[in-house]
Amino acid sequence: MSAFTVIAHTELSAQGSIVLSSIPNTYDDLMLIASLRNNVENPFIGFRLNDISSGISQLAISGDGSGAGLGGMTRTDDYIGSIMHANATANTFGTLTAYIPDYKSSTSKNVLYQLFGATANTTCFQQMGGTRFSTSAAISSITMYNWGGGALAPYASATLYGVTRGSSGGVVVS
Repeated sequence: MSAFTVIAHTELSAQGSIVLSSIPNTYDDLMLIASLRNNVENPFIGFRLNDISSGISQLAISGDGSGAGLGGMTRTDDYIGSIMHANATANTFGTLTAYIPDYKSSTSKNVLYQLFGATANTTCFQQMGGTRFSTSAAISSITMYNWGGGALAPYASATLYGVTRGSSGGVVVS
């Protein structure tokens, strides 16, 4: 069984971006859970490791509650998908979960992620994808921001966990 240790938690008190920095290199993997909403009509979310905005490749699939079928995308920037925005149902936030295996290795870093959201029982969506960041440096920071302009809304939050594979522990809060 793997052990999950809380490394950092942050919640925005005003609009802005979420930056988790000074990530220690003492774990095997990282797991991120974030509750996000943009403060403008633009629903797009950007995601950066070590403030890298190039050397990125991504593949994702998505679907929503409007009908059968899936959409797909391939990208080479730090946009990862859409989330709740200013014109969505008041006080609703979407969820981003991301898993980063071997975050301190000397090879490219992979991020496996899911985005979920719903608005007033009229629309729901899910997106799943994988992104590769071409960097040999250990991951020391993660940034989430409004990709197309604007900012994340107040009360957007994120919790970062360090994952130790193969231990016999559970969740450790420190």
